[in-house]
Amino acid sequence: MKSCSRCKKLKSEVDFHKCKGRKDGLSPACKQCENARKKKWALENPEAVKEKHRRYHAKHKERIRERGRERYHRDIQKSRESCRQSYWKHRDEILERRKKARDNDEWRTKEVDRQKKWRQANREKFNETFRQWRFKNKQKVAANQAIRDAVRRNKIIRPSQCELCGKNEATQAHHKDYSKKLDVIWVCRVCHCTLHGKKARTDI
Repeated sequence: MKSCSRCKKLKSEVDFHKCKGRKDGLSPACKQCENARKKKWALENPEAVKEKHRRYHAKHKERIRERGRERYHRDIQKSRESCRQSYWKHRDEILERRKKARDNDEWRTKEVDRQKKWRQANREKFNETFRQWRFKNKQKVAANQAIRDAVRRNKIIRPSQCELCGKNEATQAHHKDYSKKLDVIWVCRVCHCTLHGKKARTDI
């Protein structure tokens, strides 16, 4: 039995953390008191806690990823459900972070490069995903194909000026309604991205 230096209660030795620097090999405060102290400190020093977590994550990045993969594959359905619940719980924060990231040219360049490397390393999986996307978006695919065929056969002349900003550069066809295959407006790449709620890269 050992007396806790904080709550002064007499407790079993299993209720104390091990501490090699002490004569008895046990921490002076019991686990309950230590946990309460650490929780209070964390609440009072949120920035220090975040910095501590950042340093740990940077030092053990591969180990954390490996544990995450093992935990995910132990029960895939449970992991996916947990991810969905977490997403909807913090959806506003996640969308705000993504918006800030998309507005950063350096982040977008890194993300495009990451996706390119992933596609090269997972060619079969990417092709299968792309086939599934085409199957789910048959109307969109058909509309885009119809425009390409019409331009190739000179039934439609592709203008060299954007209909929105007036810039003289290569234009792209934008469908307001994919059921109307040949009803499009011709816009530049930047305006086309804006119409779809995206931000165009400026380094290409």
